[in-house]
Amino acid sequence: MELYSARSTDPPAVQNRMLINAHDLEPGRTIEGDVVVIGAGACGITLAQKLARTGSDVVVVEGGGRQYDQQSQELYRGAAEGTCLDAGDEYLSSTRLRYLGGTTNHWAGWCRPLDPLDFERREWLEHSGWPIDHAEFARHFAETEEILETVPFTVPVGDYGAWSLFEQSTLLARTMFHFSPPVRFRLKYGDLLDASDRVRVLLHANVLALRLDAEGRRVVGLEVASEPGRSFNVRGKWVVLAAGGIENARLLLASNDVQGEGVGNARDLVGRFFMDHPHRRLGRLLLWKSPADIRAYRSPKDSSQRRMPTISLSEEYRQRQGLLGATIQILKRQRLDPEDTLVRTISGLDRLAGGDAGSEDGPLEAILNIRAEQSPNPASRVLLDDETDRFGVRRARLDWQLQERDLRTLTETARVVAAEMARTGVGRIRSSIEPGDPWRGTVGGEHHVGTTRMAASPANGVVDPDCRVFGVDNLYVAGSSVFPTAGYANPTFSLVALAVRLAEHLRGRLGSA
Repeated sequence: MELYSARSTDPPAVQNRMLINAHDLEPGRTIEGDVVVIGAGACGITLAQKLARTGSDVVVVEGGGRQYDQQSQELYRGAAEGTCLDAGDEYLSSTRLRYLGGTTNHWAGWCRPLDPLDFERREWLEHSGWPIDHAEFARHFAETEEILETVPFTVPVGDYGAWSLFEQSTLLARTMFHFSPPVRFRLKYGDLLDASDRVRVLLHANVLALRLDAEGRRVVGLEVASEPGRSFNVRGKWVVLAAGGIENARLLLASNDVQGEGVGNARDLVGRFFMDHPHRRLGRLLLWKSPADIRAYRSPKDSSQRRMPTISLSEEYRQRQGLLGATIQILKRQRLDPEDTLVRTISGLDRLAGGDAGSEDGPLEAILNIRAEQSPNPASRVLLDDETDRFGVRRARLDWQLQERDLRTLTETARVVAAEMARTGVGRIRSSIEPGDPWRGTVGGEHHVGTTRMAASPANGVVDPDCRVFGVDNLYVAGSSVFPTAGYANPTFSLVALAVRLAEHLRGRLGSA
């Protein structure tokens, strides 16, 4: 078997090309690098770029190509069911993208880091607590803000007119999301990767299995194929699995030739604790006191809007009541209908008299959406299905299970916000949550979290505080699959910050090797 590396010993057919179509590689070859990264999404590309700048040779293995391709996307198909999913739901194939840049290709740009409370052990929340503290995580914010092109989170908001909506309440917190333009990693970094002399990206390169040594202590190679029957090998001193919350678990479980239960799965924890962010329409807000900057609450239409306020409960109140995190967004404002029965009852027509019908200074009606944290639940999990894909690898199967605390967070957050709005004279909320069917209308935020959770010991997680798989010296996992708890914020900012941290750790290991 011929061996070639990511250096100048490559065969002429692939020299000077850093984005390589794996269809052009002869079967049976072995490609080597210092670090092998599986997945070319936000985590994988961040790691590759940072490690390359320190002189490391990096091989990135990406299952898709430079553009969307349905045949490649089909490999993400799998069964999904659970509390808010019907059997046969296309959740697994519709919530992620399999090509260069990954799911950043349809990302909306929402950014907010996890809060300090998310890292703490909450006595009332089983399986909570991170093995690193928030200060360690926050060290990497500045670089993450540069990568995602967001306004720095350290810049104070100042006298913000939108805050007047709930300034009279001590239970409602000021929560701010920042927005990436959004950065599409394929567009921002594709040409840089192609021109790099340190990074090689293998496209249409589908990882079939991680191969361990006989003792199960090291990854000695990856079995990769461009098409069934056209396989080759990739080797590295260190391997990082950065393929997303579903595929990270699937590949560990499917790589079971040495460890029958799957890599890193001696405690049956791989794939467990799957979390998403439950989203739903909360109802309609009849808003008497329009804040000075009501337009700030809208979703951004272009890159000119870099911040957006949302409504949440204070951490102190959440802790006291045992509630998870949640945030409410105000959408789609319009003037109140004076013929609406509820409007007439609450305010009287005299409250609506006069004013410009197109003005946002007077009473308004707005739609409210809520997004919430999910509690860690070992019964919510990714497993292997009996059905296999075209490469013969078992497909992923999802059982997404929400719990009573998750429902209570949605309903109690809605109740308290409504009560505070009424008490402070801001307005009234007409809830769309049906007591007889409270989960109706709840969907996921398409965020895959928790399936390879970080912990201080293998009894409680899959990876250690450095994101290394317990028991496997040279295998790491990157992405939101390592989050022990999900918080309520979209995960992209936090997972990129942890990728920056992991690159720093790997740089230290490479330097001491």
